[in-house]
Amino acid sequence: MRLTLRTLLAYLDDVLTPADREDLRHRIAASEFASDLIHRVSDTMRRIRLGAPEVLGEGVGADPNTVAEYLDNTMSAEVVPEFERVCLERNSPLADAQLAETAACHHILTMVLGQPVEIDTAARQRMYALLEVAQRNAEASAQAAATPRPAPEPEERMSQTPDYLRAPERPLWVRLAPAIAAVLLLGATCWFAFRPGGPLGPDVAKNNPQPAAPAEPQTPPDGDGEADAGAGEAGQPDAGEPETGQADSGQDDAATPEAGAGDPETATPAAGDTPAEGTASPDTGEEPAPGPAGGPDAGADPGVDDPEMDDLGPALPVESADPSATAAPGAEGGPGPAEGGTPPGATAGEGAAPGPETAGPEIADPEAVDPDAAETDAPVAPPEPREMGRTLPSDQVLLLRDPIDNSWVRLAAKQPLLTGDELLALPTYRPAINLEGEFDVEMLGGTRAQIDVTGETPKLKVVYGRAVITNVAKQPADFRLEAGDAGLDLRIGPGGTVAVDTVRPFRPGLDPMQELAPAETNVFAKAGQSPIEWTWDGEPGGVAAGAEAGWSMRGGVATPSALVAFPLWVVSREAPSTLDETASPRLEKQLVVGEEAWPKLLAAFNSPMKEERYLAAVSSMHVGNFEPFVTSLRDEEQKQAWNQEIQAMRVFMSRSQSLAKAVKDELIVQRPEQGEVMYEMLVGYTPEQVGLTAESRKSGVLKELIDRLESDVLEYRVLAIYNIEKITGRKVGFAPAGTPQNRDRYVRTLRHLLETDGFAPAGAP
Repeated sequence: MRLTLRTLLAYLDDVLTPADREDLRHRIAASEFASDLIHRVSDTMRRIRLGAPEVLGEGVGADPNTVAEYLDNTMSAEVVPEFERVCLERNSPLADAQLAETAACHHILTMVLGQPVEIDTAARQRMYALLEVAQRNAEASAQAAATPRPAPEPEERMSQTPDYLRAPERPLWVRLAPAIAAVLLLGATCWFAFRPGGPLGPDVAKNNPQPAAPAEPQTPPDGDGEADAGAGEAGQPDAGEPETGQADSGQDDAATPEAGAGDPETATPAAGDTPAEGTASPDTGEEPAPGPAGGPDAGADPGVDDPEMDDLGPALPVESADPSATAAPGAEGGPGPAEGGTPPGATAGEGAAPGPETAGPEIADPEAVDPDAAETDAPVAPPEPREMGRTLPSDQVLLLRDPIDNSWVRLAAKQPLLTGDELLALPTYRPAINLEGEFDVEMLGGTRAQIDVTGETPKLKVVYGRAVITNVAKQPADFRLEAGDAGLDLRIGPGGTVAVDTVRPFRPGLDPMQELAPAETNVFAKAGQSPIEWTWDGEPGGVAAGAEAGWSMRGGVATPSALVAFPLWVVSREAPSTLDETASPRLEKQLVVGEEAWPKLLAAFNSPMKEERYLAAVSSMHVGNFEPFVTSLRDEEQKQAWNQEIQAMRVFMSRSQSLAKAVKDELIVQRPEQGEVMYEMLVGYTPEQVGLTAESRKSGVLKELIDRLESDVLEYRVLAIYNIEKITGRKVGFAPAGTPQNRDRYVRTLRHLLETDGFAPAGAP
C-alpha cells in the first residue's frame, strides 16, 4: 500500500484491514517525515485559534469544497498532488488550517459511518408523534381560518388618566418639608463653625498659641530651688535624652498634682519608668542615695519612652531603689515578690533580708534545672548536614525530595546541595550538579540518586537510571559510587569520566511484591591524561591514561564487557525527538522553582497536547503518583502512547515492592472489580502460564486474554491485547477503542487462531 495523506488518515482513524495496517505501520516507522506528520496532524487538530478555510475562498488551498472532493475521492487526479502539497507544506498557517480541516473531517466521517447512532426509544416515539401533532395543528388552523370572526368594536379613547394612576394630593407642609430641613441644616452648620471656640470663630488664635518663652524656675514647697538651679547650670541632660532617662527640670510636673508629685511611697510610675534616685526603699530601709535635685519625679518624664526599659514588660509597684532589681538575672518567668519569690535586687538563692512582703520560707523554682544533670541527660544531636555542592545553571528540571512529606520540589540554578539530599531527574531532561568543586555529575532523564560523603570523599548512590561523573579539578580526586548491588571506590584523574547505568529489569510473571529481579549495572570509564583507579570488594582495578573500559555487574559479580565504542549517551546528548522539542519545554515552564512538582504534573496531564499528557503521565510515576497512568489507559486519544506507558510502568514497578503495591492499590481504587486482574496483566505471564504445548496453550492464559477483549472496560481491553501481542510476538490488528462490530470480528479471528495453534508464542511478554 502506498503511503499517501489519504492512507495516513485512514491509518490514524483505524479503518484499514489488519494486513494493510501492518504494512503501513512499517512504512511510517521507516519514514521520519511520516512520523513527524502524524504528530503535526494531532497538533493542528488541537489548536484553538488556528482558523478554517474561508467559505467563499477560491483555489485549491482556499476553497473548502476541495476538502469534500478529496475525502469523497471525486477530485481529479491532476489536482490531488497539488492539494496534498498545500496540506503538507511546513510553516504555513494556510497549510496547517487545510491539514486540520482534512484530518478533522476524515475523523468525523469515520465516526459517523463506522459507528451506529444510538437513539433513545422515547425520543424516537416522540419524533414519530410529531407528524400527528403537526397534522392536527394544520386542521385546527384551517378550521379557524374558515370561521368568520365578528369585527371588534372600537374602544373609547380615554381622555384622562385613570384614578388608580393618579398621585394623591399632598398637603402644603409635606411639600415644603425638604426645603425647611435644608435651611435648618445650613443654619446649624454655620453656628457650629462660627461659634466662640469653633474652628472659624473669633477665638481661633487661642487654639494655636505661639510657643511661650521658658518659664522661670519656681521654688518647690520643700525649698530646694537653689539645688535645682545649680543642677540646671551644671548642664544636666535633657528630659528626652535616652542615655540617662533624667530631665534637667521637672518643676512644672512637681507643681501639678496630676504629675505624681505627692508622697513617693504612694506614687506609681508609668509603664517603663524607673524610680528616681534618692527614693528610699520601703523593703530594705536603706538611706536614699544622693541624686539630682528637683523632687522625686524629676528623673522620670511620663511623656518620654526609655528604650532601655522597653523589654521589661508592664510596670510594677516600686520595691527597690536599684533599677536592676526589676528582674532577677536568670529567673525570667519566676514568681514575683507577692508570690513569695526572690526579693528584687537579690539573686535567686541568696539570703537577702526579707521585707514585709517577702518574709517566710523561700519557694524553690519548679523550672530550675541542675546544670550538671543537664549536661549528663542532654541527647547527643545528630551532625548537621553540610553543603557539598550546587546545581549547575541550565533550563533542565531537577527535583529534590522533601523528607518531611516525601514531596518532590524543583531546585533552582546554583542552589546549594546538602549531604543526604535525594535528587530526581524527570524523563527527557538532563540536569547537572557539582560536588565539592571537583566533580560534575550529569543525571539523565529518569534517574534518581542520593548525594552524601564517606569521610571526606563525596559519594553518589544511583538508585536507578544513568549518571555521568567527570573530574573537573586539576588533580586526581577520590569518589565513591554506589549503584544497584555494586559499590566502587574510584580515584579519577583530571578530565576522567565514569558513567553508570543501573536498572532492575522487568521479568514477565515475576510479581515484584513477592520477589525482585537482580539489579543489572553497567559501568563505563574513560581516562584522561591520568589513569582511573578503582576498588570493588577489595579487588583493585583501573583504566590506563587515555584508555576506555567497561564492566557489567550482575549479582554482585563484576566482569569486563566488550566495549566496541563508548555509549553515545555518555559523550553527548541524543538527537532530540518530537517529544523533546514540543512537550519538554512546555512542561519545564509549568514546573515552578521552589514548588511541589505533583500539582503541576497533574495540570499538565490535562493539557490538550497528547505528547504533553504522555510526558506528564510518565513523570508522575517517578514522583509516586499513578493516577495519570491509569486514567490515560481509558483515554482514546492516547492510544498511540498506550504501549510505551505500559512498558514504562512495568519497568518502574519492578524496582521495589513498595512501588508495586502502590500501583496495585491505585488500580483497585479506580477499578474495584477489575483492579486485581489488571495488576496481574501488568505483571505478565511466564511461559508455563502461557503453555509450552499446543494443547496447553488452548487452555492457558491466551484463552482468558482473548475473552477479556470483550469487556466493556477500555483499559481492561488495552492491557489484554498488549499481553497477547507480547506473548505471540505479532500485531493482530485489534483496536481496543474500535467499534463493537470490529472488535467482535477480531475476537472471532483470534479464537480461530488459538484453536488451530496459530499462536506459536515468540516469547514471554
